[in-house]
Amino acid sequence: MQESIFNELRGWWSALGEWWIEGLHSVPRDEYLPVLDTSGFLGIIAFSVAVFTRSAPKYQFRQATAVLPFRRLFFVTLVGSAIVTFTVEAFVMYSVKFPSFINPNTVNFVIAAIIAVLVLYWMKISFIRPPRFNRNTSSKFFQQTFLYISNGSREELLVLARELMVEIPRLITYSPVRRPSRFPRQDVPWEGGIECRE
Repeated sequence: MQESIFNELRGWWSALGEWWIEGLHSVPRDEYLPVLDTSGFLGIIAFSVAVFTRSAPKYQFRQATAVLPFRRLFFVTLVGSAIVTFTVEAFVMYSVKFPSFINPNTVNFVIAAIIAVLVLYWMKISFIRPPRFNRNTSSKFFQQTFLYISNGSREELLVLARELMVEIPRLITYSPVRRPSRFPRQDVPWEGGIECRE
């Protein structure tokens, strides 16, 4: 029984290897028409670094409080896209064969589309519709509020005040429900001569 299963797996593996080897094909340089080539990709990386470094605290606050972890997602996407793009470019340049199910032009188009979607999302959360305070973003708002206050920068504090001012109704809506304490009449606390009523 075990020997038959082993033979079946070995036959399946050999058939897969034959299919893989027979399907290999090289792509001539003149047939590779990338939407986003290496120079363009390097330009996107340089532009992104400059924007992230020089962006105002307002836009940094909005990027940090978005529902999706934008900065981390953008970084991981750029690194993965760079590896794939440079690999495809090297395969085409040195005539390395591709598997039959991989089309370099399609791969490059998909990478360009993913980066375009991320850039559009970046514009949306920074300029068009900033993140709103809700159950999904409350922890991020808390972290950025703590960070801006602890930094003590006047510019960051002004940005924080403006951003939170817009969110006051939602802050009240999503704040925890607190019921007033019910003291017996003889145990009502006094503070500074003013009675704390129920």
